[in-house]
Amino acid sequence: MTPVNSWKKMLWLCSIALVCIPLLIGVKQANAESSDDLNINPTPQEINNTGNAFPLTPKVGIVIGEETDKHAVKEVEKALKKAEVKEIIRLEPGDKVNTPVTIWIGGPEENQDSVEVLDNLDVEGPASITDEGYVLVAKETDKKQIVLAGKGKTGTYYAA
Repeated sequence: MTPVNSWKKMLWLCSIALVCIPLLIGVKQANAESSDDLNINPTPQEINNTGNAFPLTPKVGIVIGEETDKHAVKEVEKALKKAEVKEIIRLEPGDKVNTPVTIWIGGPEENQDSVEVLDNLDVEGPASITDEGYVLVAKETDKKQIVLAGKGKTGTYYAA
């Protein structure tokens, strides 16, 4: 990897880290100062620490349901390409997942697998949050998993 590509990848990973900071800094109510620092829109209602961050790998799987918001999928794929992910493997709910990093896109109405992954990560899904709300989780247990689950398609788009 050339120094320029390495620098670009590091810059992109830093931007991803800024988006995932809510997952690293503990539970607190979001306020204008922290939201501006994180540049997250719409503003999160709650920020919750779920573990250590991890880098994206050159190969990433995305699990997409038939009803998953197509615009959210495009945004995720665009971000992954910008992060120099070389191979994006599209999976459907129920498919065997064996990618080094896997992203589930869509809340329970769009992607039933996201419910199971959130349960396994001990994270409450979007069912109890306000309309258009979202849950964004990045956690490494025995696998590197990211869930972008919204309450409805709009919430999923906001998560992406």
